Amino acid sequence: MAELQGPIGFERTRANVWRYEPGARGRRHVHAQQEETFVVLAGHLTMHLGEPPQRHVVPAGGIVHVSAGTPLQTVNEGDEDLVVYAYGCPPDDGAELLPSAV
Repeated sequence: MAELQGPIGFERTRANVWRYEPGARGRRHVHAQQEETFVVLAGHLTMHLGEPPQRHVVPAGGIVHVSAGTPLQTVNEGDEDLVVYAYGCPPDDGAELLPSAV
């Protein structure tokens, strides 16, 4: 993961570039206040959204917007690296971790 808010100087938002190897997955979590937008730069993103989790597959060039309060989990089910730009607002470091959807 590459955190961008420091180098760029974001004060009221946060942004990261994530690289997931094949088979890798993020933690399932929910932000109470922060909405997030994910832009798939390479590979295919599998996103499990909501409660109960619903599976969505997003190809390179696709975008997923997740409202605050929506549980989510990112997964790379593909055979190549997944690269995702993630942008959130307002910054929220207090995400609640949830049991995995996969």
